[in-house]
Amino acid sequence: MSDDPLLSALARRAREERDEDRARVDLERVTRGEVSETDVAASDEERALFRPLDAAAERRIADAILASGPRVRVVKGAPSRKPRVTPIVLAFAAAAAIALFFLFPRHRDELPVYAFELSGNVAEVRGDEPKAVEGRATLHRDATLEMVLRPRVAVTTKIATTAALLRDGAARAWSPPIEISPDGAVRIVGPVASLFPDTERRWEIVVAIGPEGALPRDPAALLAAAAAPPPGVRVVRAVVDFAK
Repeated sequence: MSDDPLLSALARRAREERDEDRARVDLERVTRGEVSETDVAASDEERALFRPLDAAAERRIADAILASGPRVRVVKGAPSRKPRVTPIVLAFAAAAAIALFFLFPRHRDELPVYAFELSGNVAEVRGDEPKAVEGRATLHRDATLEMVLRPRVAVTTKIATTAALLRDGAARAWSPPIEISPDGAVRIVGPVASLFPDTERRWEIVVAIGPEGALPRDPAALLAAAAAPPPGVRVVRAVVDFAK
């Protein structure tokens, strides 16, 4: 074997790069869960490199980065075909990814704030307060009822509605003409005499708005949802009296 210093240096560098490539592959396999750190590390020191950083270590690394400021230091050394990837760098990157995941979670499809209008009575359904909102109106028997639910911002998901009439604690299905605009506004309009089974005394209207699969399927379920609306569903209750 030649004792040429250049050849010896090249051979040593080739072995280092081979070990680096092997370590990178082992790290990727451990990260994907294909193997455990005990399968690819021979000593306790090596196995420790695969373990995630604890909270104290993460804080120390973050403090060191913030304290270092926007300085750039040039390090001279032997050229490398591939960037050196160390377990500490990978663990810190994983910790940063987890922090971003929890700081910026994916939000559920919640409906925005709705303005509820019924014969001049206005109330609000807030998106962060999923509770039933009530309104009240007195209608003439020969009048036209118009009930409008308008979102404060356009709704991007497809919505549907279900409705019921309530009297004396009993709920019955209600199927008035309902229009839903592309931006999520809901409109119920029609003659009072034809919308209600009778106009002898008070009716309570219960309307739920939300994704079709999340809406109550029958009047009893809708009545229960009025007390505790499911996630992403808004429930409006309106008391309608009739003028004598």
